[in-house]
Amino acid sequence: MARRLELTIAVCLASACGGGELESNPTLQPPETDGYDPSNGIGSNGYYSSTNGPANDSGGGSVDESGAPACTDTEKRCPHGFSLADQAYATVEVFGDWADDSWDVGVMMIKAGSDWSVVVPLPYNQDVLYKFRVDADTWITDPANPDVVIDEIGNENSRLAAAACEDWTCGTGVFGTLDRRKVRRQR
Repeated sequence: MARRLELTIAVCLASACGGGELESNPTLQPPETDGYDPSNGIGSNGYYSSTNGPANDSGGGSVDESGAPACTDTEKRCPHGFSLADQAYATVEVFGDWADDSWDVGVMMIKAGSDWSVVVPLPYNQDVLYKFRVDADTWITDPANPDVVIDEIGNENSRLAAAACEDWTCGTGVFGTLDRRKVRRQR
């Protein structure tokens, strides 16, 4: 009886598999990925980006006669590298006034060697106030930047003086639109 059961199972399995050699179907295609692109995020070019795409995206808009993206000065962004020497921090984020929500939504920095760093697209030719938040709850000004200002509610913030750059990009959608009238100064 047991032998007969084993034989029946073997026959059923063989017929279920087609009884012959298994072969790959060369006409099958990989499934759709719904536009997922692993290069979005922190890409090989070193720019930070949100879920809205790469930070140096020209938005697919027009270009001027030199081939550069065509956008107004308020749409231009300059890459700026923030860095902070490590003091045994678990995490470091940079916050600032480069967008409406950039005091509320920080940019996570990456530790490489003895420094934390990140490149953020900042508004073209505008002062920027910023501060680091270390270990999720301690706010510090940039120890490498002596330019510290006190805002209207008494907070100390590091300041980057307005600067133009040659390698600007268009990027109003990356961090939202900048309206300095709505900027809430940091803690």
